[in-house]
Order: sequence, then structure tokens, then C-alpha cells
Amino acid sequence: MIKVEIGGQRTLPGWINLGLRDTGFNIVEQELPFDDNSVDQFYWSHVIEHIPACFIANVVKKFFNKLKPGGVVRTACPDLYSSAVAYVNNEEGEFSGYNQWGTAPPEYVKLGIGGKFIANIVTAQIDTTTGENPLFSSDKTRQVGHFSHVMAYDFHMLRNLYLGAGFDRVERTGIMDIDPHKNPGQVFVNAFK
Repeated sequence: MIKVEIGGQRTLPGWINLGLRDTGFNIVEQELPFDDNSVDQFYWSHVIEHIPACFIANVVKKFFNKLKPGGVVRTACPDLYSSAVAYVNNEEGEFSGYNQWGTAPPEYVKLGIGGKFIANIVTAQIDTTTGENPLFSSDKTRQVGHFSHVMAYDFHMLRNLYLGAGFDRVERTGIMDIDPHKNPGQVFVNAFK
């Protein structure tokens, strides 16, 4: 059985980890190193929101091509819908401190609840190790949002994305043992080939 985690920063027993930070694998620019129809499961948690929308359909098609019939892609990411509801209802507490989106940079926090909401969706911040903004770095691996949010999804968006790539069924699920982030405000989706 072949199980692959994309972008993970941990070692899951029985899984192959392809992460930008750990292995240098860039899902946007590189082909998945597996034969077509050979992978049982892909998993990515809090990766999709770091990939610009113009690339995401191609990434999802890569998963589809490599999965066996009946294989699954599990996606975990912050939920745009719950964030939007919190913004509309002026629930400032939903945006305070560390949450499913991370911590909003100070320049966004200064703008109030609107700035915090926008930081959930699009966040460009300075890399504290280099002093650079990764979106404008000359390093291509950093330009794909390595340190920044560049997109947000809700269940319907993810469903449309996976069905558009040819997946047969897309189901919303709850938190599973494999998911490292356990806090509310996330969307979990299994897409089946």
C-alpha cells in the first residue's frame, strides 16, 4: 500500500513524506514520483491554502493521475466559510492569537477584524530568518507561498475542484486521528477516484 503525505512536517509510520521544507519536493513545479494508478492515498493538511489558485487544478490532477481507482485524497485546511461567518458576525475572538490560520502578522492585526480576516485568506509577511517577503523572493520555491496564505477554501469550492479534476465522489468529514490540527474552523474533505 502506498500512502503519501504532501507537505507534512512530521513522519507518519507507513507514509512517504514529500514536504518542501524536509525533502525539497515542490508539488506545484514537480511531478509526483509514482507510476500512474499506483497510490492508495494522498494526504495534505494545511498546504492547499499556500498554493496560488492558478496552479491548484494542475496539482489536483496530479493526484488524480497517480491514485489507484478507489484511491483517496484527504484535504484538511482552514474553512473560509467559518471565517467569513465570524467576520460578518463581528466575532473578534475567532481571529485572536493562534488559530487554524496561524497567527495574523501585526500589520494585519492593526487593521482590526477586517485585517485579521484578510490575513486568513492572503498573508504576505517577512521571513524572520532572511528579512525577505517570500512572495517577491528570487527563490522560486518560496514564491508559491511557502510562508504565506494565498488562497482560501470552503467545502463547496473543494468539492468543485475535485469533481472538476475527475474524482467520482467528494465527502466532507470530521477530524480524524491522522489530522495534526484539532481546532475548529477547518474543513476536512475526502475525494475518491
